[in-house]
Amino acid sequence: MQFILRHKVKFALLLIMLVVLARWLSGNQDFSYFIVAGSDHVNSSELISPIHTEEGFGYDGQFFYRYALNPFGFEKEGYGILTDYPNYRHQRITYPFFAFLFSFGNAELVPFALVLVNVIAFALLIYLFTQFLPNEANEWLKIAPLLLSGLWMSLGRDLAEIVESMFLLLAIMAFTKRRKMQFFLFTALALFSREPVAVILFPISLMWSLEILKKSSKELLNTAILFLPYLLLFIWKYFLHLQYQTPSIFEGASNIGLPFVGIYEGIYYGFHQIDSKASILEYLIWWSFLLWNFWIIAIVIRKLELRLSSWNSRLILSYSWIIALVFFLSLSYSVYVDDWAFVRVLSSFNLFSLLILALQPKLKISSLFWIFSGILCLSTILRLIIRI
Repeated sequence: MQFILRHKVKFALLLIMLVVLARWLSGNQDFSYFIVAGSDHVNSSELISPIHTEEGFGYDGQFFYRYALNPFGFEKEGYGILTDYPNYRHQRITYPFFAFLFSFGNAELVPFALVLVNVIAFALLIYLFTQFLPNEANEWLKIAPLLLSGLWMSLGRDLAEIVESMFLLLAIMAFTKRRKMQFFLFTALALFSREPVAVILFPISLMWSLEILKKSSKELLNTAILFLPYLLLFIWKYFLHLQYQTPSIFEGASNIGLPFVGIYEGIYYGFHQIDSKASILEYLIWWSFLLWNFWIIAIVIRKLELRLSSWNSRLILSYSWIIALVFFLSLSYSVYVDDWAFVRVLSSFNLFSLLILALQPKLKISSLFWIFSGILCLSTILRLIIRI
């Protein structure tokens, strides 16, 4: 245990590499296994490099693979991949663009590059988290992101949540140091990874600008850079809308509803799907992840800094967390129908929750919570190894 605490980043990298190795071996030593490509979206005869393909829809990694082959191609069906919502998929370009760079434009290297980018981002995330927290912070809390099941799922299925979370953390670090240019850069990279992260970062931008204007109303122009990433995202979305000739600029509105309605519908749907011992186990796992999320929310609520008289970074982060909480509780049934879906979608929010907790002086969290977190994390890793 002391080795882990003394060598946190080395331990994290070793664990990440072991999970990648296990996933790679279970996929017949084929990195394209991580993509989880489905026959519904893959035309094998058109692929420029063969990849492992399963029957059915597949998973989101197949679309990141498509844009890692060529981030600048705007065909709905290109390189053997039929993209369901091309403007929606293409807007999340950060992760596949880095994979494109790491593959040097070589299609055969893209499956490996997608995994490599996530490995590097995951290790950097742990390193940055340990460096950002105050020295008096709980030592175990410094590697707590390793217990976020959504990040492991992202690693095992070539998804963008790890890259999104890393740039979110970098943006928050830039904010706490009041470095506007860095905040602009990392916020833009986070938004272009997964746009829902805006519900965390936009409130920070807004309250930071108010902090600046509170000191001097003449600083209005200097606050513009804090909002430039959101303008760039809108321009990018509008450009894709024109390229793909879609009926609407915005996609994903159907994933938002009234608070708790999506969760209730997920509970109702899961209950009525019970018809075997396996389905009972799946429902219990779904409930376990949901309870974990409510547990960490309850812990954070007790530690929030909400006194407006003490305008500081903790207060701004606390109010941003509340706004993000309302958003994620309002996600629709299409997210909460499956534990794999909401676990990964909530990755960045859960990382933000851990950050809020880690900034609290002399924080004590029940060991039962960490044990429960570890069990869920281990179950996620095992599921990634034994199933596609």
